[in-house]
Amino acid sequence: MRRRFAALPAALLLLSLLAPATAVAGDGGGHRPTATVTTSVETPPLYDDEAGGSASGDDPAIWVHPKNSNRSLVVTTAKEGGLRVYSVAATELQSLAAAPAPRADGVPGRYNNVDIAYGLDVAGRKTDVAVVSDRYNDQIRFFAIDPAGAKAARPLTEVTAPELEFLFSLDRETVAEDQTAYGLTVYQRHGRTFAVVTQEGSTDIATARITTGPDGVGYTDVEHLAMPGEFPLPDGTTWVPCEEPGVEPQLEGLAVDRRTGTLYATQEDVGLWRVPLPSARASRGWWTG
Repeated sequence: MRRRFAALPAALLLLSLLAPATAVAGDGGGHRPTATVTTSVETPPLYDDEAGGSASGDDPAIWVHPKNSNRSLVVTTAKEGGLRVYSVAATELQSLAAAPAPRADGVPGRYNNVDIAYGLDVAGRKTDVAVVSDRYNDQIRFFAIDPAGAKAARPLTEVTAPELEFLFSLDRETVAEDQTAYGLTVYQRHGRTFAVVTQEGSTDIATARITTGPDGVGYTDVEHLAMPGEFPLPDGTTWVPCEEPGVEPQLEGLAVDRRTGTLYATQEDVGLWRVPLPSARASRGWWTG
């Protein structure tokens, strides 16, 4: 079931533009000294070419083991290269190909963003699940996490239900235009789990309620929110951040403050949106609260 809503009223949207830090270490001007941050471990390199399987590492999510942090996992998307699973010591534990989606018209995927949903009821067991946006199938994919974590022979196993609807496209032909599922985050509150997904090349954000059943993990109640793509300026002109024909200033990076139910969404070339989400107690009327 899909529904579309008009843009959220301006009074409910707060745009914060983040200015870069200007502190200089030891400049004598009263600025705080800057800190130098270095890596302690690094994963093996991925290569975005034919020899490397078109694997471009992106957007990691950390699954936290409930009792032993050493068994926690780092899950990262590798675009056409599928998924990679690492230990916290950066050892590669598993490589999953971007297999065709479980649809009659499914094609090999392109995994863009990943987040973790905790405690879903999968086949009668409380299961943590990696939730992944798939651009080439315009949908969400789901991977059950073995509770043994880094000690498991196969930490992730796909449990995506068959024949899930497209998030933004009307049909497979529209999916081929590539304005499909892009950024993703998971929101859990009041016993319900939602995915928030952005659309590549568009200002649209979709939400979907994650569901479980005998066929696997899926979603329903897809709704859309149209964010602004141009902005009036004080001098009476209009700022259009993206001038590429047919492309709008898209959003990608997403995070939800689960305590307050606030979505933080980065819009490229624009800034950071803070969007108060309606209560997740209701399964419908996500943007209309």
